[in-house]
Amino acid sequence: MWGDAGIAVHGDRATISKVRVTGNDWGVLFFERTGSVLEYAEISDNENDGVRIMRGRNHRIAGCSVNRSGTGISFDALYPVRDAPIMGFGNPATAKDFVEKKARSILSQENVVRENELAGNAFYGIVVTGESHHNKVEGNRVFRTGKERLVTRNAITANRVCATRIGLLLISADENRLTRNRVADHSEFGVRIGSDDLFKQASTGNLVAVNFLTGNPVNAHDSSGRLLTAPDLEGLIDRLSLPQEIKRQMARNPAMRAQMLKAYLTNLTPGTNQWDDGTLGNHDDDFDAREEGFVDGDSNGIPEGGKPIPGGPAVDYHSLGAALAESRLEREAP
Repeated sequence: MWGDAGIAVHGDRATISKVRVTGNDWGVLFFERTGSVLEYAEISDNENDGVRIMRGRNHRIAGCSVNRSGTGISFDALYPVRDAPIMGFGNPATAKDFVEKKARSILSQENVVRENELAGNAFYGIVVTGESHHNKVEGNRVFRTGKERLVTRNAITANRVCATRIGLLLISADENRLTRNRVADHSEFGVRIGSDDLFKQASTGNLVAVNFLTGNPVNAHDSSGRLLTAPDLEGLIDRLSLPQEIKRQMARNPAMRAQMLKAYLTNLTPGTNQWDDGTLGNHDDDFDAREEGFVDGDSNGIPEGGKPIPGGPAVDYHSLGAALAESRLEREAP
């Protein structure tokens, strides 16, 4: 169940300013309303989310410090438990219940998260789920946390994301714009599109451009364009969360198992994402010298050849040298 919240907002156009919220199950919860402002607040050490908006519209979260909670700031639909029941889809009743709720759901949209500082949150700094569209996440500093996950038609712009495990992560995420972010010093990936779970639908239609990627073991990774084959999934299908009766039938009937595998392959279609906007790509600090393949014959800050993005067929066709990237980030700073 939800548990206690430091502040629960059930009305429209509330203004919450300069408060300190600490040591609760949840920090600040916004329920199904519109037009509220949370500003200059100190929110810390809450068990679950520091700030959570559920089916909210036109809220603004600005200038807050959100630290050491389970997740810093999140957007979602309103479910009676902490997370949407995706992991229970092996149970037909759970899947049917989720589909019915989603059909009735009001999306969290047109919210703004701007110039907040988020540090030391256990799971994610900022989460925008698939029930959330057309939100803006701008000018935030996110560091020493788990990872960032951003989903479906949101603008992620001019944030500083530092020293986490994964800087910006898109999983089954479509039509997002990740631009002018500084993503540095993560332990695994700077920007990653895709996951190790091959049964997740590929992300598509995302734009990643004019980002400054430095100090990450892998600055950029995109597996969405990978075309999966039966051998890719063969050893994984038995580990899916399926009803036990279906698993027993697949074990007894190889033809059924092959049909199930074929159905997954039919639905898991590749995606296509852009790693440049047609003129400007991203700065990648392991691709900015001639010996790394960055050959800039006309000295305009963009090499003649593109940079392949690890994980699949994606290419940044207009990679940026450090000086050009810095100039664009400074010129277009919010």
